[in-house]
Amino acid sequence: MHGIDIIQASVASSATDFSLFSLFLQAHIVVKFVIFFLISASVWSWTIIIEKEALLRRTSRLMNEFEEGFWAGRSLEEFYRSLIHKPSYGMC
Repeated sequence: MHGIDIIQASVASSATDFSLFSLFLQAHIVVKFVIFFLISASVWSWTIIIEKEALLRRTSRLMNEFEEGFWAGRSLEEFYRSLIHKPSYGMC
């Protein structure tokens, strides 16, 4: 039984913590820099994606409002006068 205890002790002492945080702390500085860069690029990309989605929704809503007003059946002069005081966003 003494041999089994030695094997169990050596296995227990050689067990490595494979959690992501532990692996990050044990990594070389270059690897840490690359991981930090990739996380930063991911956050930046998702920020742009969410911003563009919001822009597309807002532009779509404004286009629908314009189209509804255009086809409402009133004269184009009245429609133009109603649009003069609204801010112009363009088609971004």
